[in-house]
Amino acid sequence: MGDQATGEEDVRHQPFNKKAIFMITVGSVASVVSFGYTFLQSKKSEIKEITSQHTPQEVRKQMALLRNGTKMASKALAYSWMLSIGGVSLLSYAAWKLSGARNLNDFRQKAGDALPIIPKSEVQGRNDFHSLKDLADYLEEEDARAKHLPCNDAS
Repeated sequence: MGDQATGEEDVRHQPFNKKAIFMITVGSVASVVSFGYTFLQSKKSEIKEITSQHTPQEVRKQMALLRNGTKMASKALAYSWMLSIGGVSLLSYAAWKLSGARNLNDFRQKAGDALPIIPKSEVQGRNDFHSLKDLADYLEEEDARAKHLPCNDAS
């Protein structure tokens, strides 16, 4: 019976792991693509600026400055990436160890007990719209209703 419960628990955690890996992959690919696009756009504008120089000496000076700037920017990006990933990893590990949790569910439970409970507010208006037109009509009605209410401002 204990083996059956362990098997069910493994099946329950497997989709979470696949989802987490998928989200991490999507986030990583998006950040690499956006950084690469931005980097290429800046290089493109720098090349246009350099080629507008009149003398070969001015072009050489500009190229030397760009190489130094690119190296410095790449180092800064690498250091900031390492520090941010390392810092978040260290904080996460410290929180894990300080909580005394043995697994993810245990950590989730302990973190939930330590954090304050946010009271759920009652729904103030509609939240079931069948179309964008339905939503727009509702927002117009609420706006018109809000304009007719007296203001309680102290100013």
